[in-house]
Amino acid sequence: MRNRSVQVSVVFLLLSAFSLLFFQPLVATASPMQDGPIGFYLMNQENLGLTADQVSKLQAISMKFQKLKEVEKNRIHLIHMEGMQLLMQKDVNVSVLKKDIDRVLQHKKNIMTARIEMLSDAHKVLTDQQFAKVKKLLQQMMMGGNDHPISPPPVKH
Repeated sequence: MRNRSVQVSVVFLLLSAFSLLFFQPLVATASPMQDGPIGFYLMNQENLGLTADQVSKLQAISMKFQKLKEVEKNRIHLIHMEGMQLLMQKDVNVSVLKKDIDRVLQHKKNIMTARIEMLSDAHKVLTDQQFAKVKKLLQQMMMGGNDHPISPPPVKH
């Protein structure tokens, strides 16, 4: 009986460790900047003077990124599920799990690369004047300026 509870504990620990490895959040914040600048641009479209065409382009860029991100996250989830099955075997195939780690990291890299491309594409949609306004708004927000509608709350020490 004791041997069985030790086995269950070991399996639980292995599963927990595997879950932590594969389900680390890609972004741990919930903000308009979570998936790049597009949410910020759209929230400030009137202030920036975005045209309907610019708004449409920004939304298309965002949608393209969101689709890719969901596909990659689903692939990561499938690898996780495969790994969980491997960990349930008596003889755990460590080399396969190491390859799974590499596969997960590649999918995360794909998301990170797509995020950078989204940022670059979004910047290209703006005029030089609009981009200057964006930089000013971001500086105000980072400095804690209360004159911006989405300024972060003051930090209490």
